[in-house]
Amino acid sequence: MDTFTFISYDEGEMKVGPDGAHRLVCVTESGAKVAIFGSAQNLENVNTVLDARLPCVVRCKTRTPADYATKRLGHTHWVSEDSTLEAMPRRSKRD
Repeated sequence: MDTFTFISYDEGEMKVGPDGAHRLVCVTESGAKVAIFGSAQNLENVNTVLDARLPCVVRCKTRTPADYATKRLGHTHWVSEDSTLEAMPRRSKRD
C-alpha cells in the first residue's frame, strides 16, 4: 500500500472518458499525479476521496500507469476501482 497526501485535483473534478470510465486525478504534496478510476456501478474509491475533502491522506494499492498516461497526462500512479483505498482528512499542523 502507498500513502499520499492529496492537495489538489488535476482536472478540477471527476471526469468521464469516452468509454464511460470515471476518473479523479489528484496531485500529491510531492507533485505526483494519482488517477483513481471507477465505473458508474462502482465509484466507491472516487467518492471516498471526494468525501474526505482536500487536503487528505490516502492509503491505497496502486499500479503503474500505461505509457501514454505517463507521457501525455503525467500520471505517476493508477488506482483501479477494485483496489483497496482509505482516505481521511489531513490534520492541520495545529491539531
